[in-house]
Amino acid sequence: MFLKWLKISSPVKGLSGQKINFTIWLSLFLTSVCGDQLSKLWARQSLVSNQAVEVIPNVLHFRLLFNTGAAFSALSGQTFLLSIISLAACILLTIYSLQNINSLGKWRICALALITAGAMGNLIDRALFAQVTDFLDLLILPGDFPVFNLADASINLGVSLYLISLFNRNDEHSTK
Repeated sequence: MFLKWLKISSPVKGLSGQKINFTIWLSLFLTSVCGDQLSKLWARQSLVSNQAVEVIPNVLHFRLLFNTGAAFSALSGQTFLLSIISLAACILLTIYSLQNINSLGKWRICALALITAGAMGNLIDRALFAQVTDFLDLLILPGDFPVFNLADASINLGVSLYLISLFNRNDEHSTK
């Protein structure tokens, strides 16, 4: 009934492209959210705040930080506002994805799943801890690149895939 209200046909009807696309979206979404949350749990239990642990010399350190803002600490301390924005983004992206599951190509389905998962991963942190757990410190990027987490990586990868899909004519309506 809820799916009808949203004007979404059931994604599990028959073995169709729609079912396959929904399975791709859901699998990538769940894997990304779970991977993000498990990695953050590990970081909170295993790392000491703001102490670098060298993983790959001059390339990657684990450094536990907590961020009350968004990317690059924008809107720092605005946890409630950021939670509302994240929740709205998750809901709207999910509705858009499910309503268009039949007409979206595989790249765009993956992109939307990753972006939604990243927003959800950071939303879970804000809801549970009033801050986001960051621990990946890439040293090879130019400047003083911020420490980030797998949810942030999912969002960036998803946006990149979506942009690539805009130039990939084979991805348009590839499931019809």
